[in-house]
Amino acid sequence: MGAKNFRGVYVPDIDEDIHEGITTLADGLGVVTRVSSIAAARTIVEANREQITPAAPAYFDINGLVYVHDGSVFKPVNESESYSQSYTYNHTSQLSAGQFSGMVTSNISVKPYDRSFTVWGMAWGRSTLGSPFLALRINGLVTTLAPFQPGEVESVTVMALGEIPAGTQPEITLGVYGGSSPSNPDYKSTVQLVADARLSRLMVKADPISMA
Repeated sequence: MGAKNFRGVYVPDIDEDIHEGITTLADGLGVVTRVSSIAAARTIVEANREQITPAAPAYFDINGLVYVHDGSVFKPVNESESYSQSYTYNHTSQLSAGQFSGMVTSNISVKPYDRSFTVWGMAWGRSTLGSPFLALRINGLVTTLAPFQPGEVESVTVMALGEIPAGTQPEITLGVYGGSSPSNPDYKSTVQLVADARLSRLMVKADPISMA
């Protein structure tokens, strides 16, 4: 009986039946099969479904893009992730200087590899007092601010970049933040937000990156 090498490929034993051993070896190789269309790849998968599993997936080059099939679905190699949540409340936030009030937090999932991310946040609101900001808080730190202009009804947008270490789930929250005044330690800010999912939203896009 043979054994798998460090690549996970089955290597037949010297006294093993040659046909059976080579068949097992070939089924375990991580070969990329070149096909002209997703339909051609599906035909191959259907004809070999018992041999294609999460432990022994099939790889296909479809017009220069590599897809992997694990027995259930085709996935592009290095697939991007997208997450989007909306804020749907009519709410007036009264903020002290430096106070953060969360609106919505991303539900980005944990992955076993490092990723970079881009996050966009937007909100429609009206500043009625002081100097409120739309803000992004990432892992407990307010990293990005964009001001609501006093007395204006407007759409405000913030954006940030960052990295996510393998096996971790970042806390990315869109919210509002109270401005400050050096001459007034009790400075307050107020912003009115509207309940429309099309106007107030948090969006995150994550992609795999190189790892040591």
